[in-house]
Amino acid sequence: MDDKKRRNEDRRLKLDVIQSYGSLCSAKFKDSISIIEDEQRRLLYPVGKFIAQKFIDKPDTQFIRLSDNLEIVSCMTVAPNKRTLAVAEKMKNETVPQLVIYNLKAHPSKMEAEKKPYKYLDTKSSTFISMAFSHTDSRFLLCLTGPPDYLLIFVDLIRMKHLALSAIGQELTRVSISPKDNHMVAVSGKNYFKILRVQENSFISLTDQIKRLAPIQTFTDHAWFEENKVILANDKAEIFIIHDNDVRQYINNAFTDIRGPGVSSLIAFSKGFLVGSDSGHFALWIRGDDHDKQKTEDGIEVVMDLQFLKKWRCERKSQVVSMDITKQEDLVAVAFSNNDICTIEMGQVLPNSTEVLESYKNNEKFLKREVKFDFLFNGFHNAPITHLDVCLQRPLIVTASKYDSTIRIWNYAYPRCELARKFYLGDDGNQQGLGTKENQSTTQDISPLCSVGFHPTGYYLAAGFQDKLRIFHVLHSELRAYKEMAVKCCTQVKFSQGGHMLAVAYPRAKSNHYYINIYDAYTMEFMHTLKGHSNQITDLIWGIKDTFLASCGLDGSIFEWNPNDWSRKDYVYNTNKYTSLIYDPPIGMLIAAGTESIKDKTEQDKIDTKYIVREQRIVQNGISTGKDHHFHDLGQQKLTQLAYIQSLYNQFGIIGGTENGQIKIYSYIFNQMAFETMPVHQGEITRIKCSPDGRYVFSTGTDGVLFIYQVSEISNDGQIYASKTGAEAKEQMDDIDKINPKAGVVDENLADVLLVSRNEIETYIAEMKKLHNDLQDLDQKTDFKVQEEKRKVEKEKLEIEKQMNNEIAAWAARYDQLKAQKSAAEKESANLFKNVENNHLKAVEELENLYERKLAFENEKYLQLEQDLMEERRRNQAQAKEFESKHTSYIEELKEKFYKNFQITAKALENNQNQADQLKATYEEILAQQEEDHEFEIKDLNDRQKKEIDRLKCLLAEKDSKFKQEQKLVQELRLENEKLDKRLQEKEQAYQLLEKNLKEAETKIDVQCKDLEDKDDQLKKKDKKISEYKDKINVLQKSKHVLSFRTTEMKKSLEPKEAQIEKLKEELFRLESEFAKQLKINSELNSKINEETSKTNALTHDLNLQIQTTKKKENIIQNITRDIHNCVHYIDDKEWKKEMTKLYQRYVLQQEIKQSSNDPRSIEEMNRHINHLEKSAIQINSSTEKMMVRREKEIYKRTSENQQLIHELNEIRKQCKDYETEKSNLKIENDKYKKENEKFKQEIKVLQTKLGKNIGEQNVEMMNEDVMQQSQQPILPQALNINKQGSAQARLQSLPQKNNKMGKILRGPNFDKQKLQPFEFQKNVELQNQLQIALNQLQANESMIKNFRKILKEKGIEDPYADAEQEHSQFGRPLSSIFGSRV
Repeated sequence: MDDKKRRNEDRRLKLDVIQSYGSLCSAKFKDSISIIEDEQRRLLYPVGKFIAQKFIDKPDTQFIRLSDNLEIVSCMTVAPNKRTLAVAEKMKNETVPQLVIYNLKAHPSKMEAEKKPYKYLDTKSSTFISMAFSHTDSRFLLCLTGPPDYLLIFVDLIRMKHLALSAIGQELTRVSISPKDNHMVAVSGKNYFKILRVQENSFISLTDQIKRLAPIQTFTDHAWFEENKVILANDKAEIFIIHDNDVRQYINNAFTDIRGPGVSSLIAFSKGFLVGSDSGHFALWIRGDDHDKQKTEDGIEVVMDLQFLKKWRCERKSQVVSMDITKQEDLVAVAFSNNDICTIEMGQVLPNSTEVLESYKNNEKFLKREVKFDFLFNGFHNAPITHLDVCLQRPLIVTASKYDSTIRIWNYAYPRCELARKFYLGDDGNQQGLGTKENQSTTQDISPLCSVGFHPTGYYLAAGFQDKLRIFHVLHSELRAYKEMAVKCCTQVKFSQGGHMLAVAYPRAKSNHYYINIYDAYTMEFMHTLKGHSNQITDLIWGIKDTFLASCGLDGSIFEWNPNDWSRKDYVYNTNKYTSLIYDPPIGMLIAAGTESIKDKTEQDKIDTKYIVREQRIVQNGISTGKDHHFHDLGQQKLTQLAYIQSLYNQFGIIGGTENGQIKIYSYIFNQMAFETMPVHQGEITRIKCSPDGRYVFSTGTDGVLFIYQVSEISNDGQIYASKTGAEAKEQMDDIDKINPKAGVVDENLADVLLVSRNEIETYIAEMKKLHNDLQDLDQKTDFKVQEEKRKVEKEKLEIEKQMNNEIAAWAARYDQLKAQKSAAEKESANLFKNVENNHLKAVEELENLYERKLAFENEKYLQLEQDLMEERRRNQAQAKEFESKHTSYIEELKEKFYKNFQITAKALENNQNQADQLKATYEEILAQQEEDHEFEIKDLNDRQKKEIDRLKCLLAEKDSKFKQEQKLVQELRLENEKLDKRLQEKEQAYQLLEKNLKEAETKIDVQCKDLEDKDDQLKKKDKKISEYKDKINVLQKSKHVLSFRTTEMKKSLEPKEAQIEKLKEELFRLESEFAKQLKINSELNSKINEETSKTNALTHDLNLQIQTTKKKENIIQNITRDIHNCVHYIDDKEWKKEMTKLYQRYVLQQEIKQSSNDPRSIEEMNRHINHLEKSAIQINSSTEKMMVRREKEIYKRTSENQQLIHELNEIRKQCKDYETEKSNLKIENDKYKKENEKFKQEIKVLQTKLGKNIGEQNVEMMNEDVMQQSQQPILPQALNINKQGSAQARLQSLPQKNNKMGKILRGPNFDKQKLQPFEFQKNVELQNQLQIALNQLQANESMIKNFRKILKEKGIEDPYADAEQEHSQFGRPLSSIFGSRV
């Protein structure tokens, strides 16, 4: 025992929520259900003070914990991208609306840390009642506050600030944002519907009133459809389709012929929309094939785009609150006002085939097909849960609500609802299921159920009603009553731990007293009546091994009853009211929770209430230790329920529930301070129970939710001891000191052991045999069909192979022809390259001669100009000295002004740079958003294609199924005919015995006649089928001709568009030149920025020096103040004079104080300079802003042009796939290369003439014209890489030798060598520049050649210049490297 106490002191209990049964859909706010589609589908809905994420394909549930101070959840919504969740939370003692943004992609442990709260203070309402995210990026959130102001708030979630506000002042219920435009919203409510636009910090109405829409009507819901239409519904089941502020379609009744229920919720999807009513009706409307027209009351024709398809109803007849649909549009989640949640497969109501809509409208089987509702855990309680009990042997718990009159049995080991039953007044106890009873509509609102108790075995259940106490057998699908007792309005029902006794608390008729009856639990014989309570009994508990029975009530009494003689011990306090009672075995005390009423001493009429917990010691065998009783004052904390727990590892504790929905964990020795507090329920906690093995805790509340917690233990070191299951738990059962003795009581396998009647088993076996026989018949039929289909497939396969072989042979021949044409074109291009090279060499020689003549003429001009220049320099030097002396003083003044101006401009420049960075960031964000939008569009296209493929597959499957059904009908008819034949034969045999040979002949004739008739019928049927198949073949042949015609048209459209390709290439070259110019401008701007940054760095250095000096001065001032403070507070008044002299010597004499001369002229001039600088700074700011705007516009234009070019290039690539188009393109390019090679050779000749030869004046003029023409056209890149004879290299190497030999310089009379040196230097510089330009052109052409060859390799085309490249490689290096070495 000491070891257990020591272990309890070292550890404490911990609870984790693992499952919940219930929801908050009864609050009736929109978007209370949502489907999350990640790796696994989940349902998202509010429950208690959590948001539950229930997996659809498995029973597990995850929980998002909301704020600790939460009172209620007023509304919620999920972003269209399913990444973020917004929850409107109303806090305790707060009057300000608040919402919290949660990241659904975050880990559950980090979700609470990453949440973002938002509050709006300037409003009279305390909650948000509706919210909606923007569709494109989920960045914006539209919020609607409650009464009285009904304020619209448009919030930016990145900055967590509102962008627009508008007080509507009318009752609204629903808001939404357009999927196409983030700044267009729709708002609906009572007598109000408008489409608004967010503009200039407010909401602006597009029109005053929607055309053909009556404003005075209650609009219940709306949704956006096809990105620009709005579907609007009202409480009269009318539907309005609104487009461009006009009612384009009007539906008088969404449920066609059902009158009364209004539309409570609707959801739109790609094919149409789905509506739900106040009474559980559903209706599906989809887009029709033909657009009908309908006339309104005004006589205006309205187009009927949407048509009714099907309607159905839920058996539970509850109001539809919210709906959501998956992206694939195959599953719908529905939330009802009775807290139930279900899913509906759209395949039941919406066909996937592409048949005409009218065919489904006339199909009775499709219209009468029942729609299955897959309810989550078979439904939940829709009212406060008042009673809870736990089974000892099986992992089952029972809950009951006297408000909704339902009993539900839950399995907590394998989370599911095993059984559910609703009771009505006048029920005999044998009614099954949860469906309503039509004959009891008058008494349906009155609940007959009062209490419930579970037998330890889990096969019996006792329930107290207003008229009787009934005992039920728990069967696999029903609660079957087998015993009734005349005990009315039982408040508490409790079986003993051994299961042999039943205690029932009930009020005495015509009295305030309450009695407790004791029955034998197996025979239901009356044993004893316990009297003493004068008010309602609130709790009953049995002691360990049923050694005592304890009860408490609102009369302030606690009674202990001895089962041996049913003697009573009283613990009465008339001023107390107890609501819960537990027994704490380690300390031997009864602990009760309740209130105490005390009269105020000052005001006798006033009564104060205290929240208390009372401990009462039980005296057994005449021995008592310590105090008999003790009271704990809880202050403002009210505990409504208590539960004692002994965990799996023998850790003791007390769990309490408060009126605020909190779970508190205390030590087994009760103390006011709890180890842990968990906000769980919305409202008061009504019951808390623990599993016998101490592994689970259960709690219920007024919110109608049942929570299940897993129990674990935490040591002082932080180590967690979790309860184990399965084989790991069984291994520890032998260690009694560590494991709870009741750990082996609960057997999880017993949950599947049920009570079943014999008739149900026999019917089940008979059905199984019948199904087995049917399955064998189907197997035989399917085998025969499969063999026939295989034969057909093999025949079709052979035909297709023949066609493929023929096509392959034709394409091979076509390939050989194209290859031969390509080789001929390559030979022609090689010959052209040789001719071009020779022409280029001749042009170089002519240019050399012309250049030497030009040099001699320019030399003489230069010498004359040089003499004039010397004289002008002398004059300029004299003038410069005079200007320098005058302007030195002026320059110094300008420097001072410049430094002052520079500081102001530096600050302005920093501001401009910050603005530029911000603009750059926004531009990058916009680009990122555009890229995401493009990705989403691509995904949508892929999804549409997949849907079309699936639709075609479904068509084929339906046709196969129809064909199989027809074959089944034929076979069934044959079987029936055979049976009839057998019966006839038997009758004929009996008839033969009576009339022998004569009647035998007649019967044979009759049989033969009947056989002939059957055969005739069969032949007629076969003829009909053959005619039908022929019609189908004709239709297929027509479709084949149409498809062949379309393929020919497609091939023609894919032929090469040569003219377009040439234009696009010219535009590409033009864009490249513009891009180069833009790069130069950017480089110049960068150089300017670098200069300004260097200046700013110098200024910052000066600022740092000034800051250091100011810090030194501040330190001196602090020292002075400290010394003065010490002098005033710690030194006598007489000694102040001495201290002041010391301060004077210490601080004043050491420093040289310079008094500033306040000259009024200097001050005025300074002010004038400051104003001038401020004006200049403002001008600079305005100019910089204009520059930034221009740059943004230019960048935007460039990006848009680039996008267009990229799009056009992609189209070109698609068109150039065929082999014939590639060949035609190569021919065009070869022709261009021929022209450009000729021009390039002419330019080389021009260069040769510049370097060495003399040509006549006539030749010079002709060559100048040729050069001008060649400079305007591009140079062929392939001409540089192809040189078969090596003549170009030899001539280029001989260029400097010719320069040395050819040409003479004519020297005039004023010739001077020193003056000639700068002229020669300048001449050499010009030559080098020209050669450098030529080199750059050569390098650019080589890079173009490489890119062109890469493109040829990627497309699988042979390089026509590969042979020329191999010969060129014999030179050892390209022409550009040769020119570079010469320079």
